[in-house]
Amino acid sequence: MKKDNKLKKDSILASVYVILEVIMEVIIPLLMASIIDNGVEKGDISDVVIMGCRICF
Repeated sequence: MKKDNKLKKDSILASVYVILEVIMEVIIPLLMASIIDNGVEKGDISDVVIMGCRICF
């Protein structure tokens, strides 16, 4: 019975991690688009740095 609970917990954690990974995979291109639209096109290097830090953390 203990083993079943551990497997259930592990499968739920795996599902949560996959969902978080998918969310991050969607957010990164949006942040890159923001860097290009707001930073590169306008020449605002501080915006490029701030958005770059958001991607890292």
